[in-house]
Amino acid sequence: MTQVPNDALILGKLPREDAPLQELERFAATFGNFEQCDSLDDAYRIAEGAKTCTLADLRAALFLIYRAERFSGHCGAEDERRMRRLMGRIRDRVKARCQEGTASRT
Repeated sequence: MTQVPNDALILGKLPREDAPLQELERFAATFGNFEQCDSLDDAYRIAEGAKTCTLADLRAALFLIYRAERFSGHCGAEDERRMRRLMGRIRDRVKARCQEGTASRT
C-alpha cells in the first residue's frame, strides 16, 4: 500500500469511524512509520486518550494496532473499538487543520 503523508490527508477521503473495518485497515496501512510509537501498549494508551499526541502519533497507533491484528489473524472487539476511536481522532485533527488553513486565508 502506498504511504500517504499527513499533509496530504483530505477529510472527505478519510474513512469515518463507523466505516467497514476493511476501510479502516486500508487507511491504517498508508502509514508505515514503526518508530513513531514505542510499543503496542503505547498505541493502546494513545487510543484510550491517555497521552497527548500529534496526528502522526494517532496514525502510528492505528498502524500498530492494525499490524498486530493482521499478525494475529483476527481483530478482537476491543482492538476494533480502539481503531474506530483513533480514526475519529484522526478525522478531528485533519478537520481542525483544514479549518485553521481556511481561517488564515480570510
